[in-house]
Amino acid sequence: MKKMKKMVSIMTALAVCVVMTIASAVPAFAATPSKENVKYEGKGKVEVEFIGDVQWSSKVKVTVKDSKGHKYKVKITERDDDGIEFVVKKFKRGLKYRFTIKGVKVYGSDKYGTVKGTFKIAKKTKSITAKKAKSIATKDARSGYNVTKIRDLEADKDTYRGTKVWEVSFEGKKSGVWYDYEYQIERSSGKILFSEEERD
Repeated sequence: MKKMKKMVSIMTALAVCVVMTIASAVPAFAATPSKENVKYEGKGKVEVEFIGDVQWSSKVKVTVKDSKGHKYKVKITERDDDGIEFVVKKFKRGLKYRFTIKGVKVYGSDKYGTVKGTFKIAKKTKSITAKKAKSIATKDARSGYNVTKIRDLEADKDTYRGTKVWEVSFEGKKSGVWYDYEYQIERSSGKILFSEEERD
């Protein structure tokens, strides 16, 4: 009888050791997803993309604070199997923000985790008006191309080699002949990036 009890004890101890060995051999499956990309899209909208698929808790929550510790109201606008979008209310420009997403996990894992990250909202850059861009172009045409009369003056927003510009076009008369003019004027500075004269 004593031998039987001893045998049972040994078998139990061996079983525990086997279970512990198997458990330690299986890698832990991380519940917290890894961020692939955080993008500020303008007007307070932030997009966070994850590496691989994720699952969301019914009580998912996003909080946002600025570098001074001020907390902002946030509205989740979209979430899918690999990302989330949210909008920060009454944000301030020129600050760095920290966000915390609670209630997300790697697809198939057991527990929901927390993801943290940062984004920055740049200060709004001032830009010249269409009227100012027209004035810059016509003044340059008069002094640089010796234009004496101008007609059909227009200015449209455009991009020139990746820079936001006003594209100013018009017809200008010099020495009794009409020419077509085009200017690319940087919106942020008023600098002339390109000008061209063609015979009408």
